[in-house]
Amino acid sequence: GSFTTVDATGAITGASFTTTGAATVDDLTVNGLVNEQQFALTAAATVDIDPANGTIQYITLDQNTTFTESLADGDYLTLLINDGTAYTLTWPTITWVGGAAPALDTTKYTIIELFQVNGVVYGALVGAA
Repeated sequence: GSFTTVDATGAITGASFTTTGAATVDDLTVNGLVNEQQFALTAAATVDIDPANGTIQYITLDQNTTFTESLADGDYLTLLINDGTAYTLTWPTITWVGGAAPALDTTKYTIIELFQVNGVVYGALVGAA
């Protein structure tokens, strides 16, 4: 990446900075827009939810579907599911806020947050929109 200046506190100013691999940054302050990548999942009998594809993912179901997941500790994503036909959805092992997987709305997107902490994937229903 390139940048114009790094001051005594480590603040980077100037042009944008891009990395093609993993980067570790301590105490990052962002003054401006953070643009999260969105990704359209392809409907299939088995669909993997992988945060490497983006932190906002969406799908329109066209059949009964089994989700798998590829989250690692610290990963999170927002998942939007359009299920206008009431297909059967099978989830991987998820600890659901409220105790059970949510029922999917059949007229709107069902919005779910997924995140992993200490090897446990948690899921929380945001709502339908």
